[in-house]
Amino acid sequence: MKLVISVNGFERVADVVSNRLGQFSYRFKPLPGESGRYQVAAIHPDLQDRPLQGEFTIGRVLSDLSQIKLTSPRNVDQTIPLRLSAGTGLPATGVKVVFEAADQPLGVLPAGIQLSLPSALDLAAGESAPVAVNFRADNNAQAVGVLVLSIRSNEAGNQTLAKVRVDYTLTEAKPVLAFNPGYIETGVARGDSATETLTLENRGLADLHDLRLDLLTSAAVRRRLGYRWCRRLKSIPWQSARLQP
Repeated sequence: MKLVISVNGFERVADVVSNRLGQFSYRFKPLPGESGRYQVAAIHPDLQDRPLQGEFTIGRVLSDLSQIKLTSPRNVDQTIPLRLSAGTGLPATGVKVVFEAADQPLGVLPAGIQLSLPSALDLAAGESAPVAVNFRADNNAQAVGVLVLSIRSNEAGNQTLAKVRVDYTLTEAKPVLAFNPGYIETGVARGDSATETLTLENRGLADLHDLRLDLLTSAAVRRRLGYRWCRRLKSIPWQSARLQP
């Protein structure tokens, strides 16, 4: 007999042999990522009829990414965005991202790595939703390493439905000074004064300390100009800006 298994408009055909009572067995192995509601028909070689004789459903939870390369400064939070999807067959409840020692390449959690995992969520069949994993490495973490995230659900129990491998490289956080405008063009009548504004911004990932501002000209010119400004800033925290006349 021919066993026809169809799902989502696609068919798979296998040859099976029954015993004298017409009984047979067949082990179905779905393709990676495959899910849906399957229909089964067993066709006798002497007949043209193709009656529907059975149905079964396979649910699945998938991640849009299976491997990520992450470069992160130490002691700085980084977000790992993922999108989780339920297959077309069944809904999935309690879908969660798990970070456990048993899933890691060496069987232990990597030292110095802290992850904040998203809350569990429910997905209808065919539904997808974004989640975010917060990654942070301290000074005890190895400069290069691997961690593995596992996706699980209530229906699957402890069975892992998908895995995401994160290859991370750690760097030292550094300040990056930006300024605006690129130059200042000004003028003033004798005896008057003028004030110009320069915006300094730290676009790096570490505080900028002991910043010094100076006018690149001779001392005599500076005395004649009689300029007044703060030459030193104690620090500029990262992700912040200062206005300096």
